Amino acid sequence: MNCFAQALNSALENVESNPVRLSQESGLNAVQVSQYCRGLALPELELLNQILRQFEINHRLELVAAYFRDLLPSELAPGVVIKSTSHVELRIAPELASSLPEEILTALKGEPLIAESDVPYSD
Repeated sequence: MNCFAQALNSALENVESNPVRLSQESGLNAVQVSQYCRGLALPELELLNQILRQFEINHRLELVAAYFRDLLPSELAPGVVIKSTSHVELRIAPELASSLPEEILTALKGEPLIAESDVPYSD
């Protein structure tokens, strides 16, 4: 199971929800949500946004952190620092950023999420 699937299942459990309810509340296809929960797929950024809207900020932070860890090659994941004071910042060491695919760099430049706590990286 990938990081995002683990974080999504944990968030659903913490709010006493399930994949079916998430699909109904987010407007996503139930099959898609099931695939995300089982680690068979990652949502596109637009769909990730729909999922994030269903959770409180602490779960959003965990989901975003897990999502980007899954997108990065494993050797680059430790170079990502997720720090939140008033928003989530994804910082990548310059020497690592040059090796990232363009779609990840584009995603990293997106709108920040409002946050209230730090989510440290853990392997």
